[in-house]
Amino acid sequence: MVKVVVPATSANLGPGFDSLGIALTLYNEFYFQKSNEFAFVNMPKKYSNTDNLVIRASLKTYEYLNIKPVKYTLEIKSNIPSTRGLGSSATCIVAGIIIASYFSEKKLLPEEIIKIGTEIEGHPDNIAPAVLGALVGTVNCDKIITNKYYVNPKLIFTIVVPEVKLETSEARKVLPKELPLEDAIYSLSRAINLPKAIGKGSIEMLYELLKDKIHQPYRFPLIPDSEKYLQYSRINKIPFCISGSGSCMLFISENSIIEKITDINKEYEVLELKASIKGGKIYEEWFLSSTQKNMRRKLWTSNWSKKANKCPKNEYFWSLWENGYK
Repeated sequence: MVKVVVPATSANLGPGFDSLGIALTLYNEFYFQKSNEFAFVNMPKKYSNTDNLVIRASLKTYEYLNIKPVKYTLEIKSNIPSTRGLGSSATCIVAGIIIASYFSEKKLLPEEIIKIGTEIEGHPDNIAPAVLGALVGTVNCDKIITNKYYVNPKLIFTIVVPEVKLETSEARKVLPKELPLEDAIYSLSRAINLPKAIGKGSIEMLYELLKDKIHQPYRFPLIPDSEKYLQYSRINKIPFCISGSGSCMLFISENSIIEKITDINKEYEVLELKASIKGGKIYEEWFLSSTQKNMRRKLWTSNWSKKANKCPKNEYFWSLWENGYK
């Protein structure tokens, strides 16, 4: 069995509309086993078919690689709220591409994964950080341009998860077809300074730089209670924006504010996260016998990890080693 883990992502970050995205420490897990047919384990019926985003991404990858599809059994452990602006769709796409590359034994470069993923998703602002991790700026042109930026580790990303779902397609319908020039300049001037402020961890700068006039003024009315959170942000000078196209909302702070945010509406889930420095990753998994589990414990307690370079590179040991069982 093979496991692929892909992080949640928050796109836009205010003025970085369709061009900025950050990976967060919340992950969807995908479990794959080679099979004669595509099959599904513990999944809702509406997703148990080949129109599933994971399988669509795999099939597109096999087409890109010009090889016969390798079919599999799929199980998903979903930890990321769907249709809320946290990149759950991007995790499915990235996982499908990664597993197709793995099963076909043809390694894809990160830029190839981003290219295939963007062709499915339509925009790279979630796909790129899901692949690369951290904060990523993108330009969607003939060859997708990406720049990965440092995220100051002191920053805390607090996510408000409203009960209402909001499809990206619906959130785009409310956007104007034209913008006043001054509104475009307002957002552009903030977007180009945003990566630097996130790297510095400057809350004072971020409070101003997360403001936007391209999409947020039109989308906030779609999100219940958004005015209450905007008011909290203004009073306390805490950076605040919509996560992706919504309905989730995001605060950035140096200290924990989860209790205060929870008090605004106790019916909403609130998540306290950090930036995920790494993007999607693949792991080989074994169902271990009790003997094997005891052997694993013995390996780590005997400090074999310190002698890793001298150890035989058998698949069992190295998969465990790379996956952090040390």
